Amino acid sequence: MEYSKIIQKVNRSIRQLLKNEQANLKRNISERNLSSHLAFYLKRRFNEFDIDPEYNGSIDYKTNYKKGLEIAEDKIKRIKKEKNDNNFYRITPDIIIHKRCIDEENLVVIEVKKDVSKANEKEYDFIILEELTRDHLGNRYNYKLGIALELDTGENTGDYKIRYFQNGGEVDLKTVLMGDLKL
Repeated sequence: MEYSKIIQKVNRSIRQLLKNEQANLKRNISERNLSSHLAFYLKRRFNEFDIDPEYNGSIDYKTNYKKGLEIAEDKIKRIKKEKNDNNFYRITPDIIIHKRCIDEENLVVIEVKKDVSKANEKEYDFIILEELTRDHLGNRYNYKLGIALELDTGENTGDYKIRYFQNGGEVDLKTVLMGDLKL
C-alpha cells in the first residue's frame, strides 16, 4: 500500500470522526473514547490489517509480552516521565494499524491528543512516535509511519492538526509521500 493511500484513508477516517462524534468533541469527552471511535472508522478502510486501540501486546518483547521501550533518558527527564519497577517505559499506543504477531507488518501507530491536553503529554506522544518508527536499542517495532493527531474540542470542534513521524523523527507530508513503502 502506498503512503498516499494510507494518508488518504486516515484523513477520511478523521473527517468521519469529526462529523459523527461532534457532540463528544464539543463536550470534551475523553481521548480514549475519541480514539476508539477513530479506530472503528479506520477498520472500515484498512480491512486487510488489524486495527487496535490501546494495544500493548508484542511478540517476545520484554516481560509479559507487553510493549516497552528503552527511551533515551534525556528526552524523558525533560517531561518528568518515570520508569516502572523493571527500569523501562511501558507504552500503550492509542491506535495501531498492523498485523498481530508480525512485527514486520507494523504499518501505522497513531497517538491522539485533544487541544486541551498538557504540553508534556503531547511531547511524550512525540517521543513514543519517534521511538516506535525507529529501529535501534532493541526496538523491533519499526512502524512505517507515526501520526500525532490533535483534535480540537469545545468551541473549536471540527479542526485538527496532524504531524508525521518516520525513521525516528518528525517529517513533513511531502517527505512521507515521497517514501517507498515495503511490507
